[in-house]
Amino acid sequence: MAIHEITVRTFNDYLTAIKQTTSHWYFPTGLNPWFRGHSDGSKPPLPKLFHTQRKEHDLTTFFIQRGGMFIDKKKPTSVAQWLSLMQHVGLPTRLLDWSESALVGLYFAVSPEENCDAVVWLLDPIELNKLSGITNLPSSTLDPVKQSYQLAFAGNSPQTPPDFPVAVPPTHVHIRMAVQRGCFTIHGKDNRDFIQLFQSHPFSSDKRLVKLIIPSTERQIFKDDLNLMGIKPSTIFPDLDGLAKEIGETFTY
Repeated sequence: MAIHEITVRTFNDYLTAIKQTTSHWYFPTGLNPWFRGHSDGSKPPLPKLFHTQRKEHDLTTFFIQRGGMFIDKKKPTSVAQWLSLMQHVGLPTRLLDWSESALVGLYFAVSPEENCDAVVWLLDPIELNKLSGITNLPSSTLDPVKQSYQLAFAGNSPQTPPDFPVAVPPTHVHIRMAVQRGCFTIHGKDNRDFIQLFQSHPFSSDKRLVKLIIPSTERQIFKDDLNLMGIKPSTIFPDLDGLAKEIGETFTY
């Protein structure tokens, strides 16, 4: 039982695939499907922490000890805020970035210059959480979600974390996260990637995790479409870094 795949060659194909796939999904008011763009479509969704063998507790402890002096505004006050900040600045964590925006997911898929197929992963976060007995999107202080956070900071948990990743609401510690409509899944005790976890699971056969493939020959077309709709570097990264990237891409001769 493989992950369902759909090849999309135009922007209309992309929207149609999303609408058809999610037509039987149920979302409480205010919630949307989740999207994750991969510039290299061969790479599965997996938190950076698990790409190589790392001592997670050392990473998080050292960051808290040394990172406070670099925080200009209010420091994080919860493990969820600390882990979100770590993820945002590039520290390997057990969090995986997603977005509630189909356009943001598409941007991250096609923007990098790559000579390979790009992918946007489409996820039903509500059904994902049901696999762990969780309703909707839980607070980070709710069992069993807090057990997964406990793993990141203590190296173990007094109780058993969920087997599957859990979709958690965003903790916006930076304006970029809010603009990108960012959200996370957090891995529990099973460190495998989403394909390994779900390729033989009813979750994938029910099309709650779908792979939208953008052929390498169509990447620039999608990028041009996004640009036409105003989805540019400064839109995604509303700061000087984003502005500089956009100006550099625009004024080429």
